[in-house]
Amino acid sequence: MIINPRKAVAMLSLALMLACCATYAQVLPKIGVDLSGGIGTVTVNGQAAIRFRTGNGTLRPEQRAQITAERLAAFVQKGGDPRSINVTGDRKLAKLNAGTQLICVATAAEGRAVGGDALTAARSWASNLRSLLLMPPVALSQSQLVVPLGESRAVRVGGAATGPITTEVADESVARATVASEGRLVLVSGLSAGLTDVTIISEGESAVLRVEVRKYAGVVPALPEVQVTGVPCPQTLVSYGAKQAVLRGAVCEPGAAVEVVSMTGAQMPLASHLSRVVKVNYRISGEGYIPVAGTTDVRIANIPMTYQEPATLLFSNAPERMERYQELFTGQTRQDESARVLYHHQNALGTAVRFVVELINQSATPASFRVFRGTAPPMRDTILVGYKAGALFLQNLHDNVSIIENVPANTRLLLVSDRLAHDETASGLMEIHQLSGEPAVLRVSALPPGVLDIASGATITAPQSPVTVFSSQAFPVPSKELEASYSVGSRWAFIPIGRYAIGSGKNEDKLLGNYGVNYRLNVTVTNPTDQRQKVGVYFDPAAGIASGVFMINGEMITTKNAKPPREVPLKYWTLAPGERKRLRIHTVPLSGSHYPATIVVRS
Repeated sequence: MIINPRKAVAMLSLALMLACCATYAQVLPKIGVDLSGGIGTVTVNGQAAIRFRTGNGTLRPEQRAQITAERLAAFVQKGGDPRSINVTGDRKLAKLNAGTQLICVATAAEGRAVGGDALTAARSWASNLRSLLLMPPVALSQSQLVVPLGESRAVRVGGAATGPITTEVADESVARATVASEGRLVLVSGLSAGLTDVTIISEGESAVLRVEVRKYAGVVPALPEVQVTGVPCPQTLVSYGAKQAVLRGAVCEPGAAVEVVSMTGAQMPLASHLSRVVKVNYRISGEGYIPVAGTTDVRIANIPMTYQEPATLLFSNAPERMERYQELFTGQTRQDESARVLYHHQNALGTAVRFVVELINQSATPASFRVFRGTAPPMRDTILVGYKAGALFLQNLHDNVSIIENVPANTRLLLVSDRLAHDETASGLMEIHQLSGEPAVLRVSALPPGVLDIASGATITAPQSPVTVFSSQAFPVPSKELEASYSVGSRWAFIPIGRYAIGSGKNEDKLLGNYGVNYRLNVTVTNPTDQRQKVGVYFDPAAGIASGVFMINGEMITTKNAKPPREVPLKYWTLAPGERKRLRIHTVPLSGSHYPATIVVRS
């Protein structure tokens, strides 16, 4: 009689399973065979344990699997200890034993089929058998499960018990468990944040799944476009705009925080009138929450916008050496006006300081601001820090580099948030043009460490008490347009910078040195001689050691730590006979340096 191989497999599997299931309460491993694909596979609890790929003597792989399964089933039915399974023999022929009972043999051909020898194959089979035979009646793919609130997660159920599955949930307000219609899966749904146990039962045996339902740490919704200006806008500002869009736009659970991991598309400048999508990789995490990692798109647009001269200079320099935690300056910005901000303070407290410059929108409506930045990292050299801030500011001003900052209602924007060690100085020049909204507050503070330890560019809730008292050091019209001329062979041109102090109109305050004031010099140079003549522009630090930054006919020229009485040459030209040249010089007296100084034009 000819028997169909697949039918024989089913009959043998059924017989072995019946033999191994002595009682309902004591579930024994189930032994089966699978003869598909010309390979004889011995299974334990539905998982492959031994695969015969070659014959042995007159026995085909399918026959070897059937004989092995019968021996293994007899071993299991007698209550044999899976830990007694061992391997004897050599590389050509290895025996797989259960104690002293032979289960099967591995030949050299079987070893070669798996890329080894007979011992390699036998040892692999022994390891599989020990693991599968020791499998508990109900085995779960994991013993602990974290489920997001409002979502479901699946756990696979394995083990010797293959009967119907039921579940019991200890706290049904935290989670719900259901058995999937197909496959041996249990679906756990999160109903509220908390912990509970789900007991999974099959054939009278059970396993406990520890379930924790958590909220996600946060989410980053679709983000608005970030607007910048610049010819071009440098990559540093493109990166800043993309990063801040994510940091401010992320909606985090209490105690969670977002961090920007990396960005793509922010490595190059952005030309005017163009836009670009920056892909930002972020991570939101917090204790007790499920971390969230993702990528979001931030569109950066470089928009055309004309420059507006500042109407006010908000001057924060008193005291220059801070000896206590205090509010250093409070000023105000108004819609359709531009305010220049200068700060320069040295930490003399003997301990660290959190130095903050912030824009506070106290109103119930949002406000927007165009911000030109010129800030330097804190450093001990009081002259160098002012020089670095001024050089960056003047370059940004010349290239029209700014960012549009949108500040929601009852919110403050931390323009600067630096940690100052003892003797370090914070210095910066910025310009803030309020585009919309009610008047806002510009505040400079020296705070204890731990207060507002938030990165620059962050937004937080505005203080509950409105700010109504403002500092007197607010100087109107902080710009000077000066005309000068020099003719070769005549008296040199001496142009004072910072000599004639502007006033605030309040308490007769004077800005000695005119630090932070725009100086725009229009100098006409002529050569009336019949010879080619060399003409230069020089910086004369008349009041003491000073640094200077200059934009001369569109070219950035700087000098550091100039000492009187030495003049420092800035730029030379050679004029042809009868030639006339127009020089346009833009400079700003720098914090930390000694002004007044003098610009000299001579041959």
